[in-house]
Amino acid sequence: MSYDMLKLAVEGLSGGKNTIVLDDRGMPSFMVRFPKLKNSELIDGATEDTHPAFIVDGVEKDEILISKYQNIVKDDRAYSLPLMDPKVYVNYDQAIQYSENKGKGWHLMTNAERAAIALWSKKNET
Repeated sequence: MSYDMLKLAVEGLSGGKNTIVLDDRGMPSFMVRFPKLKNSELIDGATEDTHPAFIVDGVEKDEILISKYQNIVKDDRAYSLPLMDPKVYVNYDQAIQYSENKGKGWHLMTNAERAAIALWSKKNET
């Protein structure tokens, strides 16, 4: 199955909530889309400002993409793939490097991204 067909299948089956993104070597990772949220959508009485997770280098993003699966490591690169045993016994510096080795835009999840997802989960009682 080609990348385009696989991406269409994943997006179609998930109602657009999941996608596949290729790294700079053309290797896929399954990702979950989180559309841009305001602080007020996460915390009652909070400001109407966009949550910091959706601001990168001063630019607002329409969405963030988060790994759907715990990552495996292949060739010193992290990948979010189903039905695979995740890499274990990784220190913080290694985790950063495995993520950044994938090319421009790839990074270890930030505190702001974790906070946004935690607040969204709490708000939605999940």
